[in-house]
Amino acid sequence: HGAVVQLRQERTVVQDAAVGQEELLALRETVIQELKALPELTIRCERAAQDAALAQGDVEGLVEDVSFMKARQELLGGEVVHLRENLQLVRQHLGDLRSET
Repeated sequence: HGAVVQLRQERTVVQDAAVGQEELLALRETVIQELKALPELTIRCERAAQDAALAQGDVEGLVEDVSFMKARQELLGGEVVHLRENLQLVRQHLGDLRSET
């Protein structure tokens, strides 16, 4: 009876070792595949970093354009106010001239 139990235990240890060996081989293969993919992943990361830098430059250019347009809008807004005031003065002057005639 003791020999049967010992034999079963030995068989279980051997089976566990075989399963562990298979898991290690599978893990090793996964690591190998990931290492093979690293150069391509590195290239993709470098390209993405370059694209991000270009996009940042584009955004900075757009921010400058918006700032310029905003300043121009403020300037033109001031001109419009000035033109409206002049127009009001001309209308008033024309009204005065009509009244005199």
